[in-house]
Amino acid sequence: MRVKHYADVYECQYPFESGLREEISSILDEIQDFQQRRTNVQATMSDWDWGERCGSKRVADLKQFILQKAMDKNPMHTGADSYRCMFHVKDFWINIYNKNDYAREHTHTPNDISFVYFVKCERYHSPIVFSDSKKRIRPQNGKLVLFPSYLKHYVPIHKFEEKRVTLSGNLLVI
Repeated sequence: MRVKHYADVYECQYPFESGLREEISSILDEIQDFQQRRTNVQATMSDWDWGERCGSKRVADLKQFILQKAMDKNPMHTGADSYRCMFHVKDFWINIYNKNDYAREHTHTPNDISFVYFVKCERYHSPIVFSDSKKRIRPQNGKLVLFPSYLKHYVPIHKFEEKRVTLSGNLLVI
């Protein structure tokens, strides 16, 4: 599997994305805006433990894939001080960006690793932008982005009618 490295930001493709996308797409209308735009994400956002409560084997498999990638490609430690970490999924939520939704610049500290998984999107939809490096990661169905939680990032205004759907979360070293 090909993995890209951009200054502490890792991207890779989830091999089972189509089945997961179909399953999540079928329940999008049921997802409540639990956070009611009280966070930096100014879009429909589920509760923090959506991944635990949804009861989906496909979602559980994605979480295992994310944990494995975090252990293999730990973006917190590179070079001589590199070591293999074990992680725990602390938070896991779904974001549904409708037209004019966005996410303000923020970090995920005090967590260790954060991630974004693109569920349903088009390449021309709003990217995730890392403020310091100005890296813009274009959405692609099935793309996983792992990064240290201290990196500032945001999502520009979503200008399109079709939904941009992501799963996001945080990992802690155990």
